[in-house]
Amino acid sequence: MAFATFNIKGYQKGLIGIGKHIDRSCKEAKKTGVFEDEEDKNLTSELGLHIDPSRTYLNEEWVDTGGKSLSELVEQRISEGYKLSKSIRLDAIKALGLVMTGSRDRMKEIESNEKLFENWKQANWDFACREFGGEKNIVRFSIHRDERTPHIHCVVVPITPDGRLNAKHYRHGTIKLQGYQNRYAEAMAPFGLERGIEVSLTGRKHTTSKEYYKSINKIERELVAETKYINTLNPFHREQAKEALENVQDKLRSLEEENRGLKQEVIYSRNTHKTLIEHRINNDLERVKHEVNLIQHAASMGYVLDKEKSSKAWAVMEKEGDKILIKNGPNQNGHWMYKSLVDEQEKGTIVDFMQKRGFSYQSICGLSSRHLDDRIVKDQKSFSVEIGDVLSQRYIAQEAFDRVVEHQKGNYLSCRGIDEVTYGCYAGVKVGNQAVFALYRDIDSSGKGTICSTISYQFDVKGTISDDGFFNSTKYFQKGLPRGLSVLVESCGLPVKHIVVSESL
Repeated sequence: MAFATFNIKGYQKGLIGIGKHIDRSCKEAKKTGVFEDEEDKNLTSELGLHIDPSRTYLNEEWVDTGGKSLSELVEQRISEGYKLSKSIRLDAIKALGLVMTGSRDRMKEIESNEKLFENWKQANWDFACREFGGEKNIVRFSIHRDERTPHIHCVVVPITPDGRLNAKHYRHGTIKLQGYQNRYAEAMAPFGLERGIEVSLTGRKHTTSKEYYKSINKIERELVAETKYINTLNPFHREQAKEALENVQDKLRSLEEENRGLKQEVIYSRNTHKTLIEHRINNDLERVKHEVNLIQHAASMGYVLDKEKSSKAWAVMEKEGDKILIKNGPNQNGHWMYKSLVDEQEKGTIVDFMQKRGFSYQSICGLSSRHLDDRIVKDQKSFSVEIGDVLSQRYIAQEAFDRVVEHQKGNYLSCRGIDEVTYGCYAGVKVGNQAVFALYRDIDSSGKGTICSTISYQFDVKGTISDDGFFNSTKYFQKGLPRGLSVLVESCGLPVKHIVVSESL
């Protein structure tokens, strides 16, 4: 398996150090011993350890720096993009450092294919622009090919669309950071790179390659030392030689045990990778179903709210002939739901909505409502209570009608003394704990029309009893829909001879 790697770090100081690393000027700083601050010194002490100077000429810079240092470029972007009148805090994070790469072997394969490598660089540039406020915020975009693994250093200034300097806007909270990992993996999928397993799922402490090799090398050094000691012993000193040999054997057993542990880790990873990924995806998808306001999200995708046909409770939205109906609020399961007004079979949650439009699970898992525009929600509050779209009326009414659970014995009408023979032949009536009548508009001569609402009768939940000894009943029309006629026509399809309009007491 080859994994995509995306790291993000905030810089208050340290810009000089990372700038020198990007520009390959760390050696000069080490040589002269001149460091701007302690953080710069600590950073530069770790940089350049694996740099191959013979390959430095292959490095690229995609941003025209004009000969300015990283600190100067950051300050320039702030002066151009910062729109607030108040001063910037001294402890403000002024830049975010992104490192984008992948598993070493796969990255070397990508690098060896010129066209593939160019596409990989462009995909990373597009990702950075898309996620961090556009190319104006990018002050460095450096491709390094003179280290062990090809990688990109991208430095962005966290200027928000409304002109604030706010790093939290781009990296606040676990959900936001997980979203970056998901979407970066999605962008890297065409290059054979996939997302790694989250630590929260494995529950295991991460051991770095450096720590692992340090442990193995220590054992090997001890083995070499013990072997040398045996070689220096007098062959006649059998007891000493025996003891030294036992020490070497103990070291070998220790190394074998270490290798067995590593093999178990590999087996564990292979056996559980699929399960863990499925678990993570399911959790993320469930979060998205609850968290993301589908009306706001659809608007961010270019869907336009039809103000004349929508209501406070329902949004009718359209994009290039794709017309959808979204309920303004989650259902009883806490999910935001939609219905296609073009395809009768298409409906469901935001996950279904995105999948039907070609998005993968990985990209859906990264969705969040944190930065969606809320103007569309504010607009909807001023709309009419009643929805004006005929297709939407039909869907909402039919769904409510179909949800009625029918039963014959002890149902509402039988308790009222009305036998099934009276209503059983009419398609527009369903009876259970309630008696629900479908209401129609545009009725023709055969009694057929378009369902536009429902009216329901049920016993008063307070359990009050009328003077004649029956439980009191209540009735209500379906909220947010126009009223229509309840048509009782036998299923044999005989023509209508009389229309009786009545109002119950």
